[in-house]
Amino acid sequence: AGLWGLPSTPWYASAVHAPRGEFAAAWRDVLGDEAEAPEHRGSLRHAITRYRLRVEVFAARARPGWRPPAPWVRCGPDRAAAIPWSSLALKVLGRAGAANEI
Repeated sequence: AGLWGLPSTPWYASAVHAPRGEFAAAWRDVLGDEAEAPEHRGSLRHAITRYRLRVEVFAARARPGWRPPAPWVRCGPDRAAAIPWSSLALKVLGRAGAANEI
């Protein structure tokens, strides 16, 4: 569909099925070991066709000069406003407090 999303972990049938530490490992893969610890910003609900999701939202700031690994890109508010975000990404950005930056 050409819509952009945000880094995430795989989806599970329930939190019970999610491997412990998977989020922390995924966070380090994208932001590196020197990133600040992620802050939990809450959860939200979203539906995609027949799937009902509960999404836990975390946010952190990368260190200055950080460059993301492919396929991710770093962009400021001026560039982010022109990106065709998925509806889930827009919800997550809003919950993370970044919606006013795009």
